This record gives sequence, structure tokens and C-alpha cells, in this order.
Amino acid sequence: MLSTRLDVKSAPEVKSDRFAQVFAAQTPYVKWEPLLAEWPKIGDAMTTAVQEAVTGVKAPEPALRDAHAATNRAPGL
Repeated sequence: MLSTRLDVKSAPEVKSDRFAQVFAAQTPYVKWEPLLAEWPKIGDAMTTAVQEAVTGVKAPEPALRDAHAATNRAPGL
């Protein structure tokens, strides 16, 4: 699990663990999921779009356009 705190990478437990160092080095690039009640629906729509594009079910642009439309229909957005 990655910490949201950038100072964790200087902790002795992280410095002494080569695997933890690799993960800690990635923290500046992490994009955390927003705390929205609707996020699971948005995440599902985006995951489906990426899978459709990667597997060739849909071209990337239409797949993402459909995901965009689905997320705009999510309650609260």
C-alpha cells in the first residue's frame, strides 16, 4: 500500500526495504481516486471503456465517449 504522505519514503522501514523503496519512489506520480459516492460507477464505466478499446470491441474514441456519457448520467454529477 502506498502512503499519501511523501515523507514516508525517508522512514527507516522504507529505506531498508528495496521493494518499499520502489513503491515510495512512485508516490509523486500517483493519482488518487476521488472520494465520491459515485466513484464506483465512474470507475466501472472507465474500466469497461478501456477493456473495450484494448480488446478491439470498440475503437478507443467511441469507447471513451460512451464512458463519458455514462459518467455524466451517474447520480450526483
